[in-house]
Amino acid sequence: MRRIAPFQGLTILFLFGLILLALFFRGQIPDWHFLLFRYLLCIGFVIALRLSFDRKMLGKVGIFIYYFSPILFVVFIYQSFGDLIHHLWSDIDPWLIKIDFFLFGVHPTVWMERWIYPWITDFMAFFMEVIIACPSSSLCPSI
Repeated sequence: MRRIAPFQGLTILFLFGLILLALFFRGQIPDWHFLLFRYLLCIGFVIALRLSFDRKMLGKVGIFIYYFSPILFVVFIYQSFGDLIHHLWSDIDPWLIKIDFFLFGVHPTVWMERWIYPWITDFMAFFMEVIIACPSSSLCPSI
């Protein structure tokens, strides 16, 4: 097996850190078994992707999944934070609100409400899809 890609190494390292965090605070996290299972399953998916990429077993769809997988891992890890943060530090929201007010001098979400119009939201959603689709299609030019 050749060297793993940097994004795979970082993903595995970060997932091991989350596993240690879940094990250390398992008394405070009600579903810590489920978190461990999800993290180990994700590590297995990273390893399976790497092994199948080395053996040239992937078709065009598999190559796309291989190159698109960092985005999937970021989404997966971000979603898992919802199961961690509120059990480990449930009263963080007032701190974040105070930091926002300190940095900006106003509450940013309330301040930005004056520019919320449905057509602007649709316009920005369209270009967000373009921004996400273009780089992901250029990652694997063989498709």
